[in-house]
Amino acid sequence: MELIFENIANARDLGRIACADGKRVKSGVLLRSANLSHATANDVKQLQNMNLRLVCDLRMEKERMDALDVDIPGAKNVAFDVLKFVSAIPSNMDHPEAKNFFKALTPKLYNGLVAEKLCDFVQTGVMDAPVSKLYVGLVAKRESQQEYARMLDCILETQGGAVLWHCSQGKDRAGMASVYILSILGASRESILADYCHSGDSYASMMALTESVAAKKNLDAVKLGVLKAMVSVNENLLIQAFDFIDAQFGSMDVYLEKALGMTSEKVHLFRKYYLE
Repeated sequence: MELIFENIANARDLGRIACADGKRVKSGVLLRSANLSHATANDVKQLQNMNLRLVCDLRMEKERMDALDVDIPGAKNVAFDVLKFVSAIPSNMDHPEAKNFFKALTPKLYNGLVAEKLCDFVQTGVMDAPVSKLYVGLVAKRESQQEYARMLDCILETQGGAVLWHCSQGKDRAGMASVYILSILGASRESILADYCHSGDSYASMMALTESVAAKKNLDAVKLGVLKAMVSVNENLLIQAFDFIDAQFGSMDVYLEKALGMTSEKVHLFRKYYLE
């Protein structure tokens, strides 16, 4: 269910998603969004009214320092740098111009000029490999697995309290967190993919503008796929991650246990706390 805030993008509640044993996710307790750095006083009040206990910030340290989350009284904010050790992230992203449009990848700031600059940047090809490797990197790198495992344990420590997790746009790193949490709760892969694709709805206007600019610049299908992954969501990348997990571990359940430390006892507690 979409959550409406004044200045928090791509926010939704995983409540009511069908899961194991005919149960559904409880409403108002498992929340995902883009970053909270520009949350208004009303946004903060809304989250307080939901009795938010924990905010999981999945951004890199520099991202956090450049745009600190607004404090939510009553909620602990914990950082989990799931990209710190992913080698696919290029140094080119530190270019001043690149920094500007990465910060503008939000509905309230995105415009034709940003789309122009982004298309020109993508057209250089510098993002082809990083984008194609991102999701498999998130599931394959041991350091990333450890950070996600730590996040899941931190959620369990709230004993059913309301939790929000986010990255920058709330779609890739936060998207994988949602994949893991919904898998633990026994949601089907179809339901998980559907939730993932909802981020595309949040960024639909941005993607439409980007496609219009890209058409004028005659960008090819590969570059359009890169743009889709950066501005919106490219479900093919998540499917690649699923394929990697199935090939290397046999199933998501085995991956959750072997890579993320989700014992049967932890799975039982997750379902006890978050299903109804």
